[in-house]
Amino acid sequence: MQPCYIKYEFVKDPQELDIAAIQKEFDELVLQDLPLETMFVEHAKFKELCPKFRYELPANELISLVKIKSLPPCPCCGTHVKSLKYLAGVKVTKQKLKGNELTIHYDIA
Repeated sequence: MQPCYIKYEFVKDPQELDIAAIQKEFDELVLQDLPLETMFVEHAKFKELCPKFRYELPANELISLVKIKSLPPCPCCGTHVKSLKYLAGVKVTKQKLKGNELTIHYDIA
């Protein structure tokens, strides 16, 4: 099985996170069974919705975004679930801080 992970790049003050705290918050969100909204937007709309996104995306392609409740949307490139309840069983396994990049690894049950 391929490793599952999410990478975050910090602008300043990178720090390790408490894996137990991450797992607890994740599990609480899953229990809320929040719906996920997916959308495809043009580049100008993307810049408006995600002004702090640090990487340049193709200006001539629609950009796929995912949004959970009141959280800001974020770009995505994967398979989506309709609700967070489908993520029950995901376990945060480790983290790695290298420079200003934090990688959080997880397993899918």
